[in-house]
Amino acid sequence: MTFLHPLALVGLAAAAIPALLHLLERRVPPEAEFPPLRYLSETERQNARRLKLRHLLLLILRTLPGSAHAIAAALERLICEPALRVRLGEAGARRAPEFDWSHVTAQLVGVYEEVIGKRRAIG
Repeated sequence: MTFLHPLALVGLAAAAIPALLHLLERRVPPEAEFPPLRYLSETERQNARRLKLRHLLLLILRTLPGSAHAIAAALERLICEPALRVRLGEAGARRAPEFDWSHVTAQLVGVYEEVIGKRRAIG
């Protein structure tokens, strides 16, 4: 499989920078060694879901502007270059039959049959 636009990989890498910074910037809470540690760990467990949601929202807010800019630039390029539109449309039309439901379900049935065959072989 070849990329139609290898420079898209550079854009993808650039779009990943905010996510990487977000993950690297996460602070690890310091360990406390005193009797109320049990209370703190219980409170942390209770707040874990809220914190995960907060981190997810922060990640989305940090990456959305870059992604929106990349999508806008790609759309502008498609509008300005009719030959590119035609070429990508033809490539999509050639690739679309791979995602037809009959093709997808045949692949899924193949996976199920393979798994069932392995289970029968094991036991």
